[in-house]
This record gives sequence, C-alpha cells and structure tokens, in this order.
Amino acid sequence: MMLKSVDAARTSWPLPTSDSPHRYLPPELLIEIFARLHPEKRDEIHYLHVCSAWRTLLLKTAEFWVDMLRIPSIMVYEDRPPTDIDIEFANTFMERSASLDIDVTVHISPKLTPAAFASRSQRILSLVLYIESQYAADFFQVLTTGMPHLRQLVVHHKYEGLNHPPRFPSETTKLIRTASFALPSLRDLRIPFAFLAPGLAN
Repeated sequence: MMLKSVDAARTSWPLPTSDSPHRYLPPELLIEIFARLHPEKRDEIHYLHVCSAWRTLLLKTAEFWVDMLRIPSIMVYEDRPPTDIDIEFANTFMERSASLDIDVTVHISPKLTPAAFASRSQRILSLVLYIESQYAADFFQVLTTGMPHLRQLVVHHKYEGLNHPPRFPSETTKLIRTASFALPSLRDLRIPFAFLAPGLAN
C-alpha cells in the first residue's frame, strides 16, 4: 500500500483543491511517503510547491534531503562555476538533512571549498570529489579532523587549459604521506597517482 502511494505521488502532482484526497492524509503518513520518494533530479524540489502543508512537512523530512544530496548535479557543475543560488541549494540540502548520514558528490571551487562541508564531515558516508590542485591541501586537512563514518572516498583531479596535470605542491604530497587520517570505516579509496607521486603527473 505504501509503495503504491509513493508511485502515485511521483507520477501525478495536481494542485490541491478543497476536495483533493491527499488533503485529508494525516501528516504522519505524508512524512512516511516523502521519506520514500527518492528524488532523482534536482527539479523534484517542486514537491515543495504543491501546497503550504506539503512544504512544511517536506522541510522536516530529512530523508528527502539526504536523497537530494545524492544527485550529482546538486554540487557538481561541469561547464560553469557554481552560482550563489547553487551554493544556497547545496547548503540548504545539507542543513535539512539534519543529523542523518549523507552521501556527497561535490566539485570544489572558490565558492564551495572543503570548509563548506567540514562541519558535516562526521556524517558523510560516501564522498566523491572533483578537485583542483590548489584546494588539495585544504581537503586533506579536513580528513585529518576525522570522518568516522566515511566508507568510500573517490577523488577526481580537475584541471583546465592543460594537456596534462600540473605538479602538485610538495607540501600537499608531504601532508598526504605523513598525516594521520581518522577514517576507521573506509573501505573504498580511489585517489589519482598525482596526489601521491607528483612526478608521475607529467
């Protein structure tokens, strides 16, 4: 019965009227449905606009926002730098996920630095990172603060305008090799060779 309700919610979104059946569903049931929506696209945030009651309940449904954070386009921008609105979306989704564990895919940029999610590092289960060399040291510094729930770490080296990756600063390599990373749950680690041996980058 619950799955049928979720499927119906995903496929039809009439604006509520005085005789709309979903206006009479108890809030507890609506929250259960919202927690199982599993959004797959950024524009599924339009659920907030169905009616004020839905908006109020959705803003309190942390599971919905955890699933929104799993959508790569939330914090990865392939052909442009993130706008202020993009950053506001990302921060709001992380805040609304409350205390639940989260999966994060993010392109580090001047507006979205490692410090942006450092305060949530204790809750991150999976982290897929697109990062340029100038932010590498800051990111690995975050790892030294401890991410006890992190199970998967995937790092993609981003560089623009060059035919090959640049050499990483020696201080970054030293930090990676000597730091004591508090990652007791880590099971899957994928890091470019350039981070570990900068001489191989050329």
